Amino acid sequence: MSRFFKHTVLYPLQFLGAAFVVGLFWILPFRAASKVGGTLARTIGPLLGVSRTARRNLMAAFPDWDEATIEETVKGMWENLGRTIGEYPALRNMDMWDNKSPVEICGQEVLEALIKDGKPGILFLGHLANWEYATLPAVQKGLPVTQLYRTLNNPYIARMIDAVHAKIAQDTVTKGAHGARKMLRVMKDGGHLSMLVDQKLREGIPVPFFGREAMTPQAMANLALKFDCPVVPVRVERISGVNCRVTYYPPLSLETMRQEKDPAFAIMKQVNDLLESWIRERPAQWIWVHNRWPK
Repeated sequence: MSRFFKHTVLYPLQFLGAAFVVGLFWILPFRAASKVGGTLARTIGPLLGVSRTARRNLMAAFPDWDEATIEETVKGMWENLGRTIGEYPALRNMDMWDNKSPVEICGQEVLEALIKDGKPGILFLGHLANWEYATLPAVQKGLPVTQLYRTLNNPYIARMIDAVHAKIAQDTVTKGAHGARKMLRVMKDGGHLSMLVDQKLREGIPVPFFGREAMTPQAMANLALKFDCPVVPVRVERISGVNCRVTYYPPLSLETMRQEKDPAFAIMKQVNDLLESWIRERPAQWIWVHNRWPK
């Protein structure tokens, strides 16, 4: 497919479709938008070609599962993704600490420690449940967080997503050479980064994930070792419907991993092990369509 066709035909059409869907979610009440998004995605998603990747990954990760279990997990994955998209418009006005918030927050003391310690820090998470809930409570608590993300190929839809991220985090940075320089500045200035670390990369280091080596970004480990800063795991779970739970866990023990032959590998091995344990508990809430293991 030519670059000209993508930018003049395909991307504008994709944008119009996305704008229609987002506009629908914008006018619907929060709970209705989440439910409609989940229902649409659960119906349409399993029919898309990318679901073949999800089924293949699930069969490899859970070899004892039968076809029906795999298919139900694929449907659940799409429902969760649809709900997450349906919940996007509400993020800009959501008070995560309000008693009426649909999100339960655990580990408040971890955030308070990050605010008081005077050090830079890193929050890491995976694409689980509504992962956008991971950063917002920290920012609203008073922790300055810069959110790292991979921009979409479609520049028109990317601008829509950028507008959402601007409401969630204090600042944003995209992956790439420019982003790497900005991350260093954030850390030198004592700021905090929020990083999704479960996507496939061409670069990175091979680290076991569900029993197979997966190219894993090591920038987080390198920054943690360089600045000797807290590295906090953040888990988001969808409990039921729009009700979710965000848990901030105590920082990883870097001193233990500094004793390893390859400290960066040791850190990312622990990160992958932790993410895998969360995914195994709620497999329908992870995005299995990532081509995480191309081989």
